[in-house]
Amino acid sequence: MWDKPHTSSIRCLPIGLALLMLAGSIVAGCGDSASSESAIAAANQLNIQRLANLYFAFQLKNELRGPPNEQAFKEFLRGYDASKLNRIGVDPNGIDDLFINERDGRPFEIRYGVRGSMMGSSEPVS
Repeated sequence: MWDKPHTSSIRCLPIGLALLMLAGSIVAGCGDSASSESAIAAANQLNIQRLANLYFAFQLKNELRGPPNEQAFKEFLRGYDASKLNRIGVDPNGIDDLFINERDGRPFEIRYGVRGSMMGSSEPVS
């Protein structure tokens, strides 16, 4: 764990659950698209949430292994579907901005290579 006062920490278990619920609502096709769009927006209000969710997306595409380093993670993000990035509030041309905490302007600390599960990871972003 990090004891630095400027960092934010998230638990990935709730993120994993949120992603599963979100995926379930999208797959089910019930309700209108506005409600699924608002659910996506609610799960991605801050860069830390966006990064954690995208980290999980990387894991899902890579046998539940996290990106080995920042360069590989950014390369993955730059190749990610631009419409999906836009939907979660990420400018596909501003990937570097995603790695900065909006509250204090400092870069997030990311643990690379974290092994995940279908429920998320153990705090890859803080």
